[in-house]
Amino acid sequence: MSSYRQLSPKITDEIYDDGFLYVEHRNYYVECGGVTLKLSRGEFLIISLLTQKNKRYVDAESIWKYLWNESRPLNLESMKVFICNLRRKLKPFGVKIETMASVGYRLIPHSKIEKTELPGEDNFSSEANGVKKLRVKLFAEK
Repeated sequence: MSSYRQLSPKITDEIYDDGFLYVEHRNYYVECGGVTLKLSRGEFLIISLLTQKNKRYVDAESIWKYLWNESRPLNLESMKVFICNLRRKLKPFGVKIETMASVGYRLIPHSKIEKTELPGEDNFSSEANGVKKLRVKLFAEK
């Protein structure tokens, strides 16, 4: 049986909150599904910018300028490393960063999930900070 949840994100100058992903822009704080994420400064600034743009694409040069205030020339390889590391940290929570070639990056929030019906303890895929998380199957937005 499918269970879908439509989320309307709360976006302010200081906070992004879609009910699953929570970002405090001024306090360098990110939480996914109730779990605090440890991000580098660059990773945090990227997710902060992408949540402020609310599902719109942001080009690599704009992200780089947001990270370094034009004090460093654009380095696409370094940008790819930041994005790759951030994707790796967000993947267990079903939050994705999408790339559109020659356009940029955008955040795909965790919005549609289906609980996987499995017997017994198999329903729990991991335990973080003493909190068991239910395994979920993600559906891509269309």
